[in-house]
Amino acid sequence: MEIRKNLDNSVVDSLSLLLEKKRISCIKQKKGENVFSKNIFVFDTEKKDSIQKVKKSLYKENNSNKFSFIDVSIINDEFTLIPLEYFDEELAEVFLNYNVPYSENKGLRYCWVPNFDLAIVFYYPEEIDNYFKDLADKVRITHTGFKFLSKIAEKKTDGFHLSIYKEYFELIVINKQKLLIYNVYPYKIMQDILYFLQVISKKQSITLSDSTLYYYGNFEKNIDFFSSFLKSLHPGSEKRFELENYTTLDTI
Repeated sequence: MEIRKNLDNSVVDSLSLLLEKKRISCIKQKKGENVFSKNIFVFDTEKKDSIQKVKKSLYKENNSNKFSFIDVSIINDEFTLIPLEYFDEELAEVFLNYNVPYSENKGLRYCWVPNFDLAIVFYYPEEIDNYFKDLADKVRITHTGFKFLSKIAEKKTDGFHLSIYKEYFELIVINKQKLLIYNVYPYKIMQDILYFLQVISKKQSITLSDSTLYYYGNFEKNIDFFSSFLKSLHPGSEKRFELENYTTLDTI
């Protein structure tokens, strides 16, 4: 069970950030312990200005002390998956543009998911490269899919794996310990998510009512709604913090 309390800034070691469309979630953690503090910044202005404001706030809160590590996760649908056997750094954006329109205003990154023999290639706000580098000795920028896929790859449990954010949700479908689907979908209400589950299960010839849904994050309030459509629902991890804080899973 996680312990939550306000941290003494003198012992804060790492910072995890989740960048969504209209908010940035932050977790500050003491090294080697499940002790952390949490902040959520909600904004309506352009993300560039918002990130700058978050940076200033964090710098002030941390008394100008550096973090040893800042882990930035980005949730968006501007990505593609490429089998590692076909991955070429010089052609990565070409593959991405098969599914996502070319953008000259964004940076390009990729992460390897070796347990699935995949690379996830994605666009991101390139300016964040410079925003946090003076706040930490090391900054990592990844797509949320990198951590979600990496976590699921540990056991490759058959079923639907669902992680819900403010405006998007991630879905992984595993069948016979093989990855069938990883994707990010927009939603407004829970019925939208159910619709995607029904369409995907039909296309994959999977009977939804015989399937298990593994949920991640603060999903308990939605269990009753989904339970009538699936065989069973289970939390994806007994300890959410073991998911590397990977996007402040309980911020919803």
